[in-house]
Amino acid sequence: MLRSLVGSEMCIRDRYQRRVRGVRDSKMSIDELFAELKEEDARSRRAKNQRSRADPTSSINRTVVQHQQEPQPAQTTEVTPEGLAHFVRREMRSVVSGSLSERRNSLKQISAIFSEDAELARLAGERCWDELKTLVPALSDSNSTCREHAARALSLVIPSALNSGGIVDSAQLFTTVVGEIEGRFAGDKSPSEDIEEVRIQLMATVQTMLEAMPAQLPEESVGPLVGTATAACLDACPEVKKAGCTCSATAICAGADVQNQDWEKLLQAIAYHTDSPAGHQHFKVRETALRTVGKLMPLAPADSWDEMIKFIKKIHFDRHPKMRHSLLDVVLGWLLQGAAAQYVPSMLIQLMMGEADDVEDVSEYAEGVMARAALAVFPDATDPLEAVERFVVGELPKLLDEVFLDMTEWRAVTRKKGTQTLGVLARYAGENLGSNAKQTLNALYKICRDDDDTVAAVGFTTAEIVGEVVPASCWVPVAVDDLTNGSFQESFRISHLQVVSSLLATSSPEDLSPLLPQLLVALRSSVLTFEASALVHHQVLDCISSMLENLEAEVVTDAENFFETAMTLRAAAVENPALCQEIDATCLELAELLQLPSVAALYGACAAPCIGRLLDWVDLKEPCPWEVDSPALSKLEAMLLLADPTSLVPFLGTILKAVATVVELGSGKDQEVQLRVVMMLTALSSEGPICQALKPMYATALFDVVKPAAKWFSGRMVERKREAAIEFLRRTLTADCMSQIVEDEYAAEVVIQAVEHGIDDDWNPELRRCSTICLGELIASLGRGKTLTSALLLQVWPSISKRLDDKLDEVRISALVGLAYYFDFMLDDIPQDHIETTISVLMVHLDDPSPDIRQYVAQVLQRATEVSPRCIITAVSYTHLRAHETPEHLVCRLLLEKKKKNSNKQS
Repeated sequence: MLRSLVGSEMCIRDRYQRRVRGVRDSKMSIDELFAELKEEDARSRRAKNQRSRADPTSSINRTVVQHQQEPQPAQTTEVTPEGLAHFVRREMRSVVSGSLSERRNSLKQISAIFSEDAELARLAGERCWDELKTLVPALSDSNSTCREHAARALSLVIPSALNSGGIVDSAQLFTTVVGEIEGRFAGDKSPSEDIEEVRIQLMATVQTMLEAMPAQLPEESVGPLVGTATAACLDACPEVKKAGCTCSATAICAGADVQNQDWEKLLQAIAYHTDSPAGHQHFKVRETALRTVGKLMPLAPADSWDEMIKFIKKIHFDRHPKMRHSLLDVVLGWLLQGAAAQYVPSMLIQLMMGEADDVEDVSEYAEGVMARAALAVFPDATDPLEAVERFVVGELPKLLDEVFLDMTEWRAVTRKKGTQTLGVLARYAGENLGSNAKQTLNALYKICRDDDDTVAAVGFTTAEIVGEVVPASCWVPVAVDDLTNGSFQESFRISHLQVVSSLLATSSPEDLSPLLPQLLVALRSSVLTFEASALVHHQVLDCISSMLENLEAEVVTDAENFFETAMTLRAAAVENPALCQEIDATCLELAELLQLPSVAALYGACAAPCIGRLLDWVDLKEPCPWEVDSPALSKLEAMLLLADPTSLVPFLGTILKAVATVVELGSGKDQEVQLRVVMMLTALSSEGPICQALKPMYATALFDVVKPAAKWFSGRMVERKREAAIEFLRRTLTADCMSQIVEDEYAAEVVIQAVEHGIDDDWNPELRRCSTICLGELIASLGRGKTLTSALLLQVWPSISKRLDDKLDEVRISALVGLAYYFDFMLDDIPQDHIETTISVLMVHLDDPSPDIRQYVAQVLQRATEVSPRCIITAVSYTHLRAHETPEHLVCRLLLEKKKKNSNKQS
């Protein structure tokens, strides 16, 4: 065959050389040469294919040759106990001195026979160990199949060999095997053994030997064993990881003397490393790692517990509930074994974190685990709950420290779990948590203003639990101090109020009732009302609502205190209409508890003590304490705005004196304060009972309030005060409050002086309208009282008639109403020419574009006919004549009027 290959190569070389010479001689180009060779090659392939099709035996012969070259699979030999020794000697000779194929087939035979028949494997270990020990070097065979079957065969025969005493030096054998396997797992980044199935079988061999070792593990094998287990735990294969964990647990529990540095490596590989089985994606691998840790830690050095406690706490955030379930078993085992007594509080925290689990099965199981652990410590307890409570109370300070630390952790899930754990802890600790009320509230304050809404929501739920189990006498004084502390930022106050609202919702009414006055005083303090924003006001209202829902019976006995708090909040939130509606709704709930029909009735029922306190300086003749930001003034405004008017009548004189004191000239009060009190009085004057009660004291209102308040000064605040004073004057004059002082000429003069500037104010049409109405009502009041004089009519007429030309219809209508009163109460001594002038002025407005104005003018003229019919007829005739005169008539009339005037002058 070699000769034919050489000859073929020589032929190809000769052909190529001939072609090159031909190209050189015939001047053939390279492209032509390439095309010719390509065509010749195609012809050769076609001829070869034709010969193959013509001779079918050639393909059959090739197939037979291929089959003859492939190795045939080893056939399983029938082995009996009597022929076992011969079988082992024969196959082991092949393992020791045979070729690769023979070694592979022999190892397959051995592992297959022993796997199928456990009795044969046992007998082989007892009788034939001297031959089978050659399997140990086969663990390092260059062929992966050989290594795999050697490991499997070893794992099958070693247990019986060790138990029967066939192995003289088991320690030496164990050390040798572990050393061989460690060599297969050696490597910086990945194991040298690159076949996954082989690594699995090698670890199974180690595990089998560990379980079969009759005595303590030899000291010299611990290092290689730890190295092997560490490498297996960091392996990429899940089954190898599990085997590494199992071998570690078996070795340590068998009494292996592991050094501290080896402990560190082992725990790092099992739990802490990024590639550790504890962090694997498969649940079974993670669970195996966790249970391995549970077995190892009671035997681990004391200094390894710190990191392990931190590690197992993270398992509560594992996505698989069974992992959290397994963790509870591990912790329970540690507690029952008494492992790491100094870490008992941390282990209790783990169990309470389990009780706080979102999965009900895990939570219920954790309760049972907690009961078992507590009964083991307090077997004399009457029931499991008592045992758990005694267990928790005994470790309460340390438990709280760890929980509070978790609640400040940077991870949101840890903060959430810590907050849930505090709720569980509170249920077990009960009133014993009251001694740590300040720290508990501080932790809840912080968690309730967490950036994560889910964490904050859990904080509110935990606060409700704390309020349910902790006596109010423990947390209310702390909360009051925090609420009234003015040094906190607004966000802190909001979180404080949110926590207090949750506590109030679940606190015992019996415990909370004696502390209500103290708490309500804090809620209406200035830092939470007048110095706070709307966000704080909302939280204060939530606290009030929580108390109303939880303390229905106690609210009735302390209704006045509740009302004053709500009223103070209403006064502080006066610029927020939406919030005011919510406060009024809460007040309506309070009114219903007190069996009152409305909010006004509630305010009326509580008016006497509140107004008495707010206006006590009037009766004591002390200086007015009100300033722009005075809470008392705001409270009085809210009270007068919402109270039933009838209930305010007894205090009207005091209110009037207070307003007069503020607006009097030289009082020195800020113009805004003066405006607010005048507007307050104006709002009261819209109620009928108030106006009726105001009649006997109207002189005081007119002289001491209206006169100074309506006095003209520059400034926007002064102008608004003047508007309010004129509006008050309009309402009271319309209500006929002046009926009892109509004989006082000075009173009429005060009214005229008050409106003289406002009636001509070009910038304020409302002020012009009110001033015009006031003059008309003044005429009506004096006319009804028979004290109207012609001098007063002539005095006010120019101001009213001037408003007939106002640019606003409302003002012109008010002027027409005043002129109607003018004709209704016309006196006999009014000059006739004045009446004619008034009628002629009215005639001009008969053709006003506004139909309303024309209608009012007609009504006024109809009243004028009753006073002076002749003047009306003359004015109407004259107007009619002028309406129908031609241009010629107009010229003649003007000439006649001019001649008449000249004649009058000459005479």
